[in-house]
Amino acid sequence: MRDITKARLQMSKTHLKNLITRNATVKAAATYLHYGRETLGRHVLRPDPTATGPLLFTIEKCASTYISKALALIEARYGQYRVYNYAGHYWNTGELDVYAAIQRDASRIFSMKNAMYGPLRRYVAASNMDNRRILLILRDPRDVLVSMYYSVGYSHALPGGRKSRAQYEARRREARAMTIDEYVEHELPIIRSTYKEYAEHLLGKPNVTFLTYEQLINAPSTWAAAFIEALGLEPRQSVVDELTGIYEHGLPKGDGDRKMEHRRSGKAGQYAQALKAETIAFIDQAMNLDLARFGVWEL
Repeated sequence: MRDITKARLQMSKTHLKNLITRNATVKAAATYLHYGRETLGRHVLRPDPTATGPLLFTIEKCASTYISKALALIEARYGQYRVYNYAGHYWNTGELDVYAAIQRDASRIFSMKNAMYGPLRRYVAASNMDNRRILLILRDPRDVLVSMYYSVGYSHALPGGRKSRAQYEARRREARAMTIDEYVEHELPIIRSTYKEYAEHLLGKPNVTFLTYEQLINAPSTWAAAFIEALGLEPRQSVVDELTGIYEHGLPKGDGDRKMEHRRSGKAGQYAQALKAETIAFIDQAMNLDLARFGVWEL
């Protein structure tokens, strides 16, 4: 009986979520409640100009679902920081340009006490950048571009707000009308710009820890310990084990066609099979200097 009641409750929650997700206006309104902490930080709480909470920067299709869960676990187990996911908040409230809006509000939203912020998928400047602990987590941009094709074209959840949803649906139609090779060449300038900004503003700074997606999939326990330590916390083995378990549990199962699933592959180097040789050469030539600055991905 208890199992039946639990199953019915889960079905009710799923049904309610589907109803909210289908309506762009309702989803935008519901976001202010779902992201209640971020709503307070954006609109209500008084900013502290001396705040130096950690920032976590990454890129699309770089285990950001796992990273969000990892940050939540760090908050629960250590209690030193509260996590603020402003990218999720702004996306679901219907901002047409999420990171322009975040940069516009940066002096307020990155000034909470005992806070850490992320994941952020573009560089934004906050106050006291040199005094904050900063994590930079990136993936081979060629794999990012391949995964983006399937995400934008098929699997990514739609944003809240009518205008932003219409904008994203137009991007989806555009992606589906292209081949994967056409799409990655079309999106390459945006991805290149993002990596270039990260290299210019963050790479090599003494307060920045650079981790990669490839390190995560090859040695998740080692990666988890480095992730915790980068936040200025002691990497307790119990927490490292939990983070490793969350990662391994979330890995895609099977090898079939997964283009409709948001966690589609989880592998490194998939671009070599997904793209034509001339497309790979085009990306390598365009990003040669940018990739060389990071020194972790082979050309």
